[in-house]
Amino acid sequence: MTLVLKSGPALEPITLTTAKSHVRVTHEADDTLIGGLITSARLTVEAITRSALITQSWSLIVDDWGARRSLNLPLAPVMSLDRISLWDEAGTKSDVGTEFCHLGLGAQAKLTLNRNACWPTPLREASGICIDFTAGYGDTVEDVPAPLRQATLHLIAHWYEHRGEASLSDLTMPVPASVGELVRPYRQMHL
Repeated sequence: MTLVLKSGPALEPITLTTAKSHVRVTHEADDTLIGGLITSARLTVEAITRSALITQSWSLIVDDWGARRSLNLPLAPVMSLDRISLWDEAGTKSDVGTEFCHLGLGAQAKLTLNRNACWPTPLREASGICIDFTAGYGDTVEDVPAPLRQATLHLIAHWYEHRGEASLSDLTMPVPASVGELVRPYRQMHL
């Protein structure tokens, strides 16, 4: 199973102005640094929660459907199922539509076969199925839940205050406890 980002978010869930205000910076000398911290913090919150904060397009590439009638998607929240395609041995990609299944939107987004339907047969043994979908809370900063924006701000502030040379043990430090508490209700658990 491979997850590929096709199109990233059009904006970050925290503006530069908001981040600078949070870390109490009034000058422009650290704008590039803070901008990088915003992106890094978003990516970290997304990784912890297995989610997309702002609307993004993704492809999930799998070898086969497995024996079950449903397939869990590894990100949340899923906004839409865009396309399902199969690759053949020559590398040609064919769209097979989505009429044979439906997207279940719950705590865990999943594709489920419709009654009396079958999964289309992959045309090659490895990486033969491509599922394109759109994930995220929405297109704007306001669409992202406030606790996830706050967790992002906590990471930005933590990293801004603790920059400089780091030892190897510093690189493996967990995120601040406040971040873990803020994101806990949004974590997607996978079994």
